[in-house]
Amino acid sequence: AKRFIAEKAAQKLSDVTSQDVRELDLWLKERLYEVRVFASSYEVSENLEKITRANSGPGGKTLALHRLNDYLRSVGEKFGDYEELMVVNTAARTVATSARRIGTLSLPPDWRQSAKADVPITGAAYRDEGLNKVVMLLAVPIRAQNGRFLGVLAVKLNFQTVEKILGRTPLGKTGQAYLIGKDGTLIAGSRLKSAELTKVKHPFNAARPSEADTVQMEYSDYRGEEVIGVLHRMSQLDWRVVAQIGKSEIYAEI
Repeated sequence: AKRFIAEKAAQKLSDVTSQDVRELDLWLKERLYEVRVFASSYEVSENLEKITRANSGPGGKTLALHRLNDYLRSVGEKFGDYEELMVVNTAARTVATSARRIGTLSLPPDWRQSAKADVPITGAAYRDEGLNKVVMLLAVPIRAQNGRFLGVLAVKLNFQTVEKILGRTPLGKTGQAYLIGKDGTLIAGSRLKSAELTKVKHPFNAARPSEADTVQMEYSDYRGEEVIGVLHRMSQLDWRVVAQIGKSEIYAEI
Protein backbone atom coordinates (compact mmCIF):
# COMPACT_ATOMS: atom_id res chain seq x y z
CA ALA A 1 0.00 0.00 0.00
CA LYS A 2 2.80 2.39 0.89
CA ARG A 3 4.56 1.84 -2.43
CA PHE A 4 1.33 2.34 -4.39
CA ILE A 5 0.63 5.62 -2.59
CA ALA A 6 4.19 6.84 -3.26
CA GLU A 7 3.92 5.96 -6.96
CA LYS A 8 0.56 7.75 -7.19
CA ALA A 9 2.06 10.87 -5.58
CA ALA A 10 5.09 10.74 -7.90
CA GLN A 11 2.83 10.54 -10.95
CA LYS A 12 0.92 13.62 -9.79
CA LEU A 13 4.20 15.48 -9.27
CA SER A 14 5.39 14.41 -12.72
CA ASP A 15 2.18 15.73 -14.29
CA VAL A 16 2.60 19.03 -12.43
CA THR A 17 6.22 19.53 -13.50
CA SER A 18 5.44 18.64 -17.12
CA GLN A 19 2.65 21.22 -17.25
CA ASP A 20 4.77 23.86 -15.51
CA VAL A 21 7.68 23.29 -17.91
CA ARG A 22 5.39 23.72 -20.93
CA GLU A 23 4.00 26.97 -19.54
CA LEU A 24 7.40 28.33 -18.52
CA ASP A 25 8.94 27.50 -21.90
CA LEU A 26 6.05 29.37 -23.53
CA TRP A 27 6.45 32.30 -21.14
CA LEU A 28 10.13 32.64 -22.01
CA LYS A 29 9.49 32.39 -25.76
CA GLU A 30 6.81 35.09 -25.51
CA ARG A 31 9.14 37.43 -23.62
CA LEU A 32 11.89 36.92 -26.19
CA TYR A 33 9.43 37.64 -29.01
CA GLU A 34 8.26 40.83 -27.25
CA VAL A 35 11.80 42.09 -26.69
CA ARG A 36 12.59 41.51 -30.37
CA VAL A 37 9.50 43.51 -31.30
CA PHE A 38 10.55 46.35 -28.98
CA ALA A 39 14.08 46.34 -30.44
CA SER A 40 12.80 46.47 -34.02
CA SER A 41 10.68 49.55 -33.33
CA TYR A 42 11.48 52.61 -35.42
CA GLU A 43 11.57 54.61 -32.17
CA VAL A 44 14.49 52.51 -30.96
CA SER A 45 16.62 52.06 -34.08
CA GLU A 46 16.11 55.52 -35.58
CA ASN A 47 16.67 57.41 -32.33
CA LEU A 48 19.70 55.31 -31.34
CA GLU A 49 21.18 55.99 -34.77
CA LYS A 50 20.67 59.74 -34.31
CA ILE A 51 22.28 59.63 -30.85
CA THR A 52 25.36 57.78 -32.10
CA ARG A 53 25.72 59.57 -35.44
CA ALA A 54 28.75 61.88 -35.45
CA ASN A 55 27.15 64.55 -37.63
CA SER A 56 23.95 64.83 -35.57
CA GLY A 57 23.60 68.23 -33.96
CA PRO A 58 23.31 68.50 -30.13
CA GLY A 59 19.66 69.48 -30.42
CA GLY A 60 18.86 66.46 -32.56
CA LYS A 61 20.65 64.12 -30.16
CA THR A 62 18.83 65.57 -27.15
CA LEU A 63 15.44 65.14 -28.83
CA ALA A 64 16.29 61.60 -29.94
CA LEU A 65 17.36 60.66 -26.41
CA HIS A 66 14.17 62.14 -24.96
CA ARG A 67 12.03 60.17 -27.40
CA LEU A 68 13.96 56.97 -26.74
CA ASN A 69 13.57 57.28 -22.96
CA ASP A 70 9.87 58.03 -23.36
CA TYR A 71 9.39 54.94 -25.52
CA LEU A 72 11.17 52.68 -23.03
CA ARG A 73 9.11 54.07 -20.15
CA SER A 74 5.84 53.60 -22.02
CA VAL A 75 6.71 49.96 -22.78
CA GLY A 76 7.72 49.33 -19.16
CA GLU A 77 4.40 50.70 -17.93
CA LYS A 78 2.38 48.47 -20.26
CA PHE A 79 4.21 45.19 -19.67
CA GLY A 80 4.53 43.98 -16.08
CA ASP A 81 7.25 41.36 -16.68
CA TYR A 82 9.93 44.00 -17.21
CA GLU A 83 11.56 45.87 -14.34
CA GLU A 84 13.74 47.93 -16.63
CA LEU A 85 14.41 48.35 -20.34
CA MET A 86 17.75 49.73 -21.53
CA VAL A 87 19.32 50.65 -24.85
CA VAL A 88 23.03 49.86 -24.92
CA ASN A 89 25.37 51.04 -27.68
CA THR A 90 28.21 49.07 -29.28
CA ALA A 91 30.65 50.36 -26.63
CA ALA A 92 28.52 48.70 -23.90
CA ARG A 93 27.34 52.08 -22.61
CA THR A 94 23.70 52.41 -21.55
CA VAL A 95 22.38 55.44 -23.43
CA ALA A 96 18.70 55.24 -22.47
CA THR A 97 16.58 53.54 -19.82
CA SER A 98 13.02 53.24 -18.56
CA ALA A 99 14.34 53.78 -15.01
CA ARG A 100 14.74 57.16 -13.34
CA ARG A 101 18.50 56.97 -13.66
CA ILE A 102 21.02 54.87 -15.54
CA GLY A 103 22.40 52.09 -13.37
CA THR A 104 25.04 49.43 -13.86
CA LEU A 105 24.57 46.67 -16.39
CA SER A 106 26.76 43.60 -16.65
CA LEU A 107 26.85 41.99 -20.08
CA PRO A 108 28.69 38.72 -20.78
CA PRO A 109 32.14 39.07 -22.44
CA ASP A 110 30.92 37.68 -25.78
CA TRP A 111 27.78 39.82 -25.97
CA ARG A 112 28.79 41.60 -29.19
CA GLN A 113 29.47 38.36 -31.05
CA SER A 114 26.16 36.91 -29.88
CA ALA A 115 24.21 40.03 -30.81
CA LYS A 116 25.82 40.33 -34.25
CA ALA A 117 24.95 36.67 -34.87
CA ASP A 118 21.35 37.40 -33.77
CA VAL A 119 21.68 35.07 -30.78
CA PRO A 120 19.68 36.25 -27.72
CA ILE A 121 21.85 37.22 -24.76
CA THR A 122 20.69 35.75 -21.47
CA GLY A 123 22.14 36.12 -18.00
CA ALA A 124 21.75 34.07 -14.85
CA ALA A 125 18.99 34.94 -12.42
CA TYR A 126 20.24 37.20 -9.62
CA ARG A 127 18.92 39.39 -6.84
CA ASP A 128 18.87 43.05 -7.79
CA GLU A 129 19.46 44.77 -4.46
CA GLY A 130 18.10 48.07 -5.75
CA LEU A 131 14.81 46.48 -6.76
CA ASN A 132 14.89 43.84 -3.98
CA LYS A 133 13.72 41.33 -6.56
CA VAL A 134 15.13 38.39 -8.47
CA VAL A 135 15.64 39.32 -12.12
CA MET A 136 17.47 38.07 -15.17
CA LEU A 137 19.01 39.83 -18.15
CA LEU A 138 17.67 39.32 -21.65
CA ALA A 139 19.03 41.27 -24.63
CA VAL A 140 18.61 41.27 -28.41
CA PRO A 141 20.32 43.24 -31.19
CA ILE A 142 19.23 46.62 -32.51
CA ARG A 143 19.90 47.23 -36.18
CA ALA A 144 19.55 50.20 -38.50
CA GLN A 145 17.36 49.93 -41.59
CA ASN A 146 20.42 49.03 -43.64
CA GLY A 147 21.25 46.18 -41.22
CA ARG A 148 24.11 47.95 -39.42
CA PHE A 149 24.58 46.78 -35.83
CA LEU A 150 23.79 49.63 -33.41
CA GLY A 151 23.71 47.93 -30.02
CA VAL A 152 21.24 45.91 -27.96
CA LEU A 153 17.94 46.34 -26.21
CA ALA A 154 18.42 44.81 -22.75
CA VAL A 155 15.72 44.13 -20.20
CA LYS A 156 15.61 43.10 -16.57
CA LEU A 157 12.98 40.40 -16.51
CA ASN A 158 11.19 39.69 -13.23
CA PHE A 159 9.67 36.37 -12.15
CA GLN A 160 6.20 37.40 -10.99
CA THR A 161 4.45 35.50 -13.80
CA VAL A 162 6.69 32.49 -13.15
CA GLU A 163 5.60 32.46 -9.49
CA LYS A 164 1.95 32.55 -10.56
CA ILE A 165 2.49 29.59 -12.90
CA LEU A 166 4.22 27.59 -10.16
CA GLY A 167 1.43 28.38 -7.70
CA ARG A 168 -1.52 27.43 -9.91
CA THR A 169 -1.55 23.71 -9.16
CA PRO A 170 -2.49 22.77 -5.58
CA LEU A 171 -0.05 20.33 -4.03
CA GLY A 172 -1.68 19.84 -0.64
CA LYS A 173 -0.51 21.40 2.61
CA THR A 174 3.19 20.55 2.26
CA GLY A 175 3.59 20.57 -1.51
CA GLN A 176 5.71 23.14 -3.28
CA ALA A 177 6.94 23.81 -6.80
CA TYR A 178 10.24 25.50 -7.58
CA LEU A 179 12.20 26.86 -10.49
CA ILE A 180 15.89 26.14 -9.88
CA GLY A 181 19.13 26.76 -11.72
CA LYS A 182 21.57 24.07 -12.80
CA ASP A 183 23.39 24.27 -9.47
CA GLY A 184 20.14 24.05 -7.48
CA THR A 185 19.82 27.79 -6.74
CA LEU A 186 16.21 28.71 -5.98
CA ILE A 187 15.00 31.21 -8.58
CA ALA A 188 11.25 31.20 -7.94
CA GLY A 189 8.73 29.14 -6.01
CA SER A 190 5.08 28.70 -5.20
CA ARG A 191 5.48 29.33 -1.47
CA LEU A 192 8.93 30.84 -1.08
CA LYS A 193 9.89 33.80 1.06
CA SER A 194 11.74 36.46 -0.90
CA ALA A 195 14.81 36.22 1.34
CA GLU A 196 15.31 32.57 0.37
CA LEU A 197 15.57 33.21 -3.36
CA THR A 198 19.07 32.89 -4.89
CA LYS A 199 20.52 32.36 -1.38
CA VAL A 200 19.38 28.77 -0.88
CA LYS A 201 20.39 25.68 -2.84
CA HIS A 202 17.73 23.06 -3.39
CA PRO A 203 19.12 19.58 -2.66
CA PHE A 204 17.48 18.19 -5.77
CA ASN A 205 19.75 19.67 -8.41
CA ALA A 206 21.09 18.54 -11.74
CA ALA A 207 24.44 17.43 -10.36
CA ARG A 208 22.97 14.59 -8.30
CA PRO A 209 20.88 12.05 -10.20
CA SER A 210 21.37 11.76 -13.96
CA GLU A 211 21.04 13.61 -17.24
CA ALA A 212 17.50 12.35 -17.78
CA ASP A 213 14.82 14.94 -18.58
CA THR A 214 12.66 13.77 -15.67
CA VAL A 215 13.94 12.35 -12.39
CA GLN A 216 12.09 11.15 -9.29
CA MET A 217 13.78 11.12 -5.90
CA GLU A 218 13.16 10.93 -2.17
CA TYR A 219 15.24 13.41 -0.19
CA SER A 220 15.41 15.83 2.70
CA ASP A 221 14.71 19.32 1.38
CA TYR A 222 16.54 22.50 2.36
CA ARG A 223 14.16 22.93 5.34
CA GLY A 224 14.93 19.44 6.59
CA GLU A 225 11.57 17.93 5.63
CA GLU A 226 11.47 14.44 4.13
CA VAL A 227 9.76 14.66 0.75
CA ILE A 228 9.11 12.91 -2.54
CA GLY A 229 10.01 15.11 -5.49
CA VAL A 230 10.16 15.11 -9.27
CA LEU A 231 12.56 17.23 -11.33
CA HIS A 232 11.80 18.10 -14.95
CA ARG A 233 14.28 19.91 -17.19
CA MET A 234 13.26 22.91 -19.25
CA SER A 235 14.30 23.09 -22.88
CA GLN A 236 15.99 26.45 -22.36
CA LEU A 237 18.48 28.16 -20.04
CA ASP A 238 19.45 25.05 -18.07
CA TRP A 239 16.53 25.63 -15.71
CA ARG A 240 14.65 22.87 -13.89
CA VAL A 241 11.21 22.65 -12.34
CA VAL A 242 10.87 20.67 -9.11
CA ALA A 243 7.58 19.68 -7.47
CA GLN A 244 7.57 17.97 -4.09
CA ILE A 245 5.21 16.82 -1.32
CA GLY A 246 6.09 15.93 2.27
CA LYS A 247 6.13 12.22 3.07
CA SER A 248 4.13 12.89 6.21
CA GLU A 249 1.24 14.13 4.09
CA ILE A 250 1.58 11.40 1.46
CA TYR A 251 1.43 8.59 3.99
CA ALA A 252 -1.04 10.22 6.39
CA GLU A 253 -3.93 8.10 5.07
CA ILE A 254 -2.24 4.81 5.87
